Amino acid sequence: MKATLEKIENSRAVINVEVDASVVEKALDRAYQKVVRRVNIPGFRKGKAPRSIVERVVGKHVLWDEALDHIVGHAFDHAVASTGIEPIDRPRIEILRMEDGAPLAFKATVDVKPEVELGDYRAVSVPREAVQVTDADVDEHLRRLQERHAKLVPLEDGEVAPGCVVGFRVISGMGEAAGELQWAEIGSGQLREDFEQQVLGARPGEERPVQVAFPADHTDQRVAGQTVAMTVRVEEIKGKELPPLDDAFAHSVANCATLEELRSHTENKLREAAQQVADRLQANRAVEAVVGQARVDLPRAMVERRLEALINRWREDLARYGVSPEAYLARSGQTLEEVRSRLLGQAEAEVKTELVLEAVAKGEGITATDEEVRSRLREAGLPEEVAGIVRQMIVQEKAVERLRELAAANADAAGSAAESPA
Repeated sequence: MKATLEKIENSRAVINVEVDASVVEKALDRAYQKVVRRVNIPGFRKGKAPRSIVERVVGKHVLWDEALDHIVGHAFDHAVASTGIEPIDRPRIEILRMEDGAPLAFKATVDVKPEVELGDYRAVSVPREAVQVTDADVDEHLRRLQERHAKLVPLEDGEVAPGCVVGFRVISGMGEAAGELQWAEIGSGQLREDFEQQVLGARPGEERPVQVAFPADHTDQRVAGQTVAMTVRVEEIKGKELPPLDDAFAHSVANCATLEELRSHTENKLREAAQQVADRLQANRAVEAVVGQARVDLPRAMVERRLEALINRWREDLARYGVSPEAYLARSGQTLEEVRSRLLGQAEAEVKTELVLEAVAKGEGITATDEEVRSRLREAGLPEEVAGIVRQMIVQEKAVERLRELAAANADAAGSAAESPA
């Protein structure tokens, strides 16, 4: 088999392929063996008619069609491997010569991954945000720990106020949901603010008229976009009894011997978390800088596939909230084309970023080992069939980290140079 790359432009390759006549003849004979078993020819037992008879009865084109399905696919795969191109879509095949006893010639036109002009990505400089953990940060974290381990104590003579936990029923105005006992902490964001404001000050057993304006995208379509009048009865009010912040508390929540040890442990954890956030922000800025200076012609096929994936994700997100795309479009005043147009920019940005990271990984010699892929599959509980996708993800993650390291080193060098005496 011969394969020559005719041209590559605008992320499109044209390959001329020639398949040896002997290979074509074997494929035609295999096609005959398949066809003869599924046709009935008078005078012959099924599957026993000679090839010449089969060709005359069903037409030689039937054998050629059967043979081409096998020949072209295999020949194209070999041509891709020999020319080194990376197809991103199905090829468009044009048969150039198809004759008995002669080599088969065809032309394959296919979209390929484009060349990426990275620019001087190694010179990108991004300083990391300074990480600071104050005593106030530690105090706030310990306060939240106390909140999580607090006991709820009934307040028989209490009233609804920020910080208390309220058990209430909607006794009218919400249809089948009425009468169910619900619990929520006032001021925590569990309830709508306008609802909370109207029940503040209520005591156990008290009923309050409440009006709530629900947004158009509310998950319950019965009330979405409407202002609903209801009656609410406060059944019970509980307050939080915080545990004392002492050595016993430190031991119970973190197995620390003393409160001071808990404070030190908390400070280290907060600093570690802040450093991770700073690293992610630095990495994101480094990637943005490298992608911004890179030049690449985005293949339409890749952008269209990504756009369709984003639209499907948009539909799935709506479905999780019980909202149909049609209902969302009607309430938001948008059209599907406007949604597609909004997501198109995101699709283009994602495709460009992936192509740039792939080019960086190639330039830096970044790969993912088989063990790394197997480990990730085990951790995520994923099947072997997605190993290729997981490998690509690992390579991209490594490329991002490499860019962060380069950007950090350049920023540190620039900072050191600025601090050095003239």
